[in-house]
Amino acid sequence: MAILNAREGTLKLKIVYVGAAMSGKTTNLLYLHRTLPPDRRGRLTSLAGEGDRTLFFDFMAFELGLVGGLKTHFHLYTVPGQPELMASRRAVLRGADALIAVVDSDPRRRLENKHALADIDAALEALGQDQAAIPRVYQFNKRDLPDALPLRELDAEFNPKRWPAYAAKALEGDGVKDCLQTIFKLAIAHIGSARTQVPTRPAVPAPTVAAPEEGAPRPRSPLAGPGRPPSRPRPGAPDPLPVRRPRWTDSPA
Repeated sequence: MAILNAREGTLKLKIVYVGAAMSGKTTNLLYLHRTLPPDRRGRLTSLAGEGDRTLFFDFMAFELGLVGGLKTHFHLYTVPGQPELMASRRAVLRGADALIAVVDSDPRRRLENKHALADIDAALEALGQDQAAIPRVYQFNKRDLPDALPLRELDAEFNPKRWPAYAAKALEGDGVKDCLQTIFKLAIAHIGSARTQVPTRPAVPAPTVAAPEEGAPRPRSPLAGPGRPPSRPRPGAPDPLPVRRPRWTDSPA
């Protein structure tokens, strides 16, 4: 989750692009790396396999600037969409602060979109309630296809919670930065609301100990030894025997 370093005044958040294989997740990062200011974005790391498919993840860091007096950094990841890379996908999702769900508008990939997003939801649920509640933005990509599914139909099927959604052409950059700017705002707002909703532990009152009555004997611990005898006889105790002086005290000297 978000990493706050109060000493350095920095806040780091993790944004993950999710979706089916070849839906355009890596294409988003390639466009952002090409167009963002070089002094604010880091190096793009991509582990691709056959056919340019992501094997583990893509990664790029981006410095947003000062937000609430903190230098805010976003780490952008993509997850592999292939069904056989479920373990890698769930490892990348751990600790995510927000998601960008990339949906392929190709009608022939409708089922792949559905399975990929269902697997993401299951992975987040397995990571805990807080992880499952992170915000997301939907990107309906490849809108340049001649037979692309209608936006209203895609939104009704894949976005039941009505998160913000954008039409996109990731190759040309249409909608890419809109998704990024919106998820920045949602992630920061979610972190702020989560911090204000943390329940505070109620203060436990100190136990009250009644003051002993005047003249009452002081209670002893059951683990204590016999201790010293009382300085004054207890009521009802027999009179003590007279103390004899030693014989050497009778000497005239």
